[in-house]
Amino acid sequence: MKFLHLADIHLDMPFKLVGTMGEKRRMMQLDILRQVAEYVNKNKIKYMFIAGDLYEHEYIKDGTINALINIIKKMPDTQIFISPGNHDPFVAGSVYDRFEFPANVHIFSDLEVVETEDYNIYGYGFSDFYDDGINLDDIELLDNGKKNILVIHRRC
Repeated sequence: MKFLHLADIHLDMPFKLVGTMGEKRRMMQLDILRQVAEYVNKNKIKYMFIAGDLYEHEYIKDGTINALINIIKKMPDTQIFISPGNHDPFVAGSVYDRFEFPANVHIFSDLEVVETEDYNIYGYGFSDFYDDGINLDDIELLDNGKKNILVIHRRC
């Protein structure tokens, strides 16, 4: 199986410490995601896991999310699993609540499992900025002969 893991992208982070370079850095983030999409397609990556903090809730712009969705649409053969983190929790009015993502995207809003033809993919999404996450011992694994993958974001 080929998969790609991403985390802590922080789209639209203000980058206050770099002054006028902040806008350039934000554009670079989207350029990197475009390169990721090219890599995914070229290498026939079946699964992509984004483990939290895809964007900065306080600063994210609709235009950035529209650009992200357009990038995702270029990867129709890749199943994408997003586990919201403490900077991009699944809350009312959040990007995950307001935007419609392509059908190949699954956004975890609570502890759940998605069974694919190959794997059991467990995920958990933060439902608040100060979510304590989940206790890993509370996850009940399916006994169906498939391998298990866990996609979560953890604060340090």
